[in-house]
Amino acid sequence: LWQARGYFRNKSAAQRALTVLLKFPIISVEMLHQELQVSNQASTLAINQLVDKGIIRFRRTENRKNIYAAEELIAILARPFGSETETALERAQLLLELNTATHN
Repeated sequence: LWQARGYFRNKSAAQRALTVLLKFPIISVEMLHQELQVSNQASTLAINQLVDKGIIRFRRTENRKNIYAAEELIAILARPFGSETETALERAQLLLELNTATHN
């Protein structure tokens, strides 16, 4: 799903961050820096690329750190047991569209 949203350079921090998101759907630049063992600059660039492609979105600032979330993944993981993945994904995408519309 995420790969279809755009190209990520092979082995780039952004591409590698997709795997991190599967373990940690809520991340910060500092967390990505630690998980990928890359510079803060590379982590920031990766976060920005993921935001631009709609894979993660800014949630809030906590202790002067920006927190981002992979909302679609969270919706899939939080869906009721046995319910369809596609339904949870559609709801998450609708929620993201509504949040984007209210913040613009």
